[in-house]
Amino acid sequence: MEEKGRALFYLFSAQLLDTMRFAKPLRPRDIKHGLVFGEVAILGWSMLFLATTSCGLLGPATIAPARRDYAEAIRISANRELLSNIVRLRFAAMPEMLDLTQVVTQYSVTAVGSAGATFQSGANEFPLSLQSTLEENPTITYTPVVGEAFAMRLLAPLQPYQIFMLNNAGWDAKLLFSTALQGMNSLRNIAVSIGPICKPLPPNFADFAEALQLIDELETLHILNIVYWPLTGIKETESAKKEKGGSHAAANNFTYSLAFLPSEDPSHQESSARLKTLLGLAQDKNLFPILMRHDNEQPADSELVIDVRPMLALMLHVASGIELPDPYAQQYPNCVKGMDRCYHAQSNYHPADILKIHVTEAPPLEAYVAIQFQDLWFWIELHDTNSKNSFALIQYLTRLQQARGSLPNAGVLLTIPTS
Repeated sequence: MEEKGRALFYLFSAQLLDTMRFAKPLRPRDIKHGLVFGEVAILGWSMLFLATTSCGLLGPATIAPARRDYAEAIRISANRELLSNIVRLRFAAMPEMLDLTQVVTQYSVTAVGSAGATFQSGANEFPLSLQSTLEENPTITYTPVVGEAFAMRLLAPLQPYQIFMLNNAGWDAKLLFSTALQGMNSLRNIAVSIGPICKPLPPNFADFAEALQLIDELETLHILNIVYWPLTGIKETESAKKEKGGSHAAANNFTYSLAFLPSEDPSHQESSARLKTLLGLAQDKNLFPILMRHDNEQPADSELVIDVRPMLALMLHVASGIELPDPYAQQYPNCVKGMDRCYHAQSNYHPADILKIHVTEAPPLEAYVAIQFQDLWFWIELHDTNSKNSFALIQYLTRLQQARGSLPNAGVLLTIPTS
């Protein structure tokens, strides 16, 4: 319908231009026989067609570009807010969040035209007047995140099923566990520090790093999987009993489990045995339910008990990898600056290896996302795939936490009237 309307409009316009271009000087008999008014009527009908069909043509034509442009603007805004909050944490400042809850835009189009013809000194005059106005009036609604929603989003621990669902969707287990987990059984990750007092590295952090490396290698070889498994037939430990009270998975008699698959390769068998030793798991078992820690009791050798970080701790972890120039470096010391990055080659354990945020005085030329804070520019390099993946992972986890702390049906509403 739209194509037919445009074709008719172009046809009318072409006829009008031809009439005006090749019109002969008016003669009294032309006016007498009404020939002039037939030519002028072409312009009138064209104006009328434009005015009556523009509203119908405008609606469908705005959906694709408007949706794309608003979605891109929302993405850029969300990227900047997340990076800004990470940087603010590096400067010991409180993060601030605004939810974009509604985007409503209205379009209006106005077309006005007039035409006339006069006989003057043997020549035709066609005074024309055409005015077309397109207006867009967007209304954007922001809601500050405060109170219970703020606490739930930043301070509540991430749900284990969120992490494992992302792992099953293709995210690297080493990246997920090194950022989202504070510990596995007795092994501990880097402690998050707030303020000038830096916590030392856990004494068994090297074992934690080695365990993550083995999980990554065995998962790549399909020797190790994280599966959604029924609790039937699995020994019910104290941790499993407590998990049933707070886990939606365990309440349905299912839980995510660490599954070791058989292999004839001696090197694979050796790696599996080493991982079980590091995690304190029984060598004669191959299926271990993954449970959330609820107390300080020593986990049984038949289960993997994990400590999950809240979003605030995760953001503080990656923020600690930002290396500030002087004098900011002296005012805000880096707690992990002296950490050895060479526990394992090509490993993501140091915060700066997980997410590299550059700091410059001048604005960047090529940046995936950039913000200005304290007269400095903080940005992620456009082609830094590793940092972009880590940044996207934090965004996914943020969205999942947002769903827990938001009202039903909360989100971005984009409405484009088409009449």
